[in-house]
Amino acid sequence: MLKTISQTSTFVSYRPLIHSILSTWSRKKEQTGHCLKRVLATAKPFNTLFIQSIVLAILITPFSIAQPFIIQKIVDENIIGGKKEGMIFMGVMYLIVLIISVVMRDLYIYHCRVRSECD
Repeated sequence: MLKTISQTSTFVSYRPLIHSILSTWSRKKEQTGHCLKRVLATAKPFNTLFIQSIVLAILITPFSIAQPFIIQKIVDENIIGGKKEGMIFMGVMYLIVLIISVVMRDLYIYHCRVRSECD
């Protein structure tokens, strides 16, 4: 005799599991907020260094993204496309972006080092 699905399976309630996951998530969210408040409170005496470091980190990103984009343009349009006149302009653009990126990255490292020495 064959058993039906309702006779062989047992009902499992997932409600405790879901409640456990949600409570863990809310505790981690509270801990993250608490940690962020502690970091900001610690950084308060060095507010200008902290803000400068954040601004530099935000400004470094577009220059880091621009470098491979410029190389792609040089290869696609100038080398493969055969346009030799744009190669010098794009090369100069790449050097300018590279220099700005290096200077900003060094300033960021300097600010982070000064901030860590002040603590």
